[in-house]
Amino acid sequence: MLPRLLLALGVVAAAWWLLQRLERSPPEQRAAMLRQGALYAGIVLALLLVATGRLHWVFALLAASIPVLQRLYAVARSLPGAREIFDRLSAHGRAGRFRSGWHGEYRRKPDEPVRGDGPMTPEEAYKVLGLPPGASRNDIVTAHRRLMQKLHPDRGGSDYLAAKINQAKNLLVGR
Repeated sequence: MLPRLLLALGVVAAAWWLLQRLERSPPEQRAAMLRQGALYAGIVLALLLVATGRLHWVFALLAASIPVLQRLYAVARSLPGAREIFDRLSAHGRAGRFRSGWHGEYRRKPDEPVRGDGPMTPEEAYKVLGLPPGASRNDIVTAHRRLMQKLHPDRGGSDYLAAKINQAKNLLVGR
């Protein structure tokens, strides 16, 4: 009983001392102190869990949370306008790499008619594949393969872009 009481008093005294030190510190140092304090608290908690034999529960909870977080991420990305937000937040997102690429031409404005109703022209096919007019068959196949690896629906791309890329390749290779 006495060791627990002494431990509790020590924790309360340490918390009071840390709060006093936090109040006296300049505002620009507070964030760094809070991060450092959170790191130390995490280390102490991990050591306490190891000492009591309960650390395996933390790993079990982490493993169980991965599918839940993946599902939440997928639901959040399916919300209207969320894809653009996620792409802006991600410096390495798929769409982030193509901001200046050809796909910007295919973003429809609300008052624009839907494109793709008619047949694709060869000029449009070269633009879709990002090639200059008159490119060789090898260049067309290489560009198609590169784009499909990045924009295939199984890899998070859209069905529309994959269909446009396939249509462009079929039109140019079939010519």
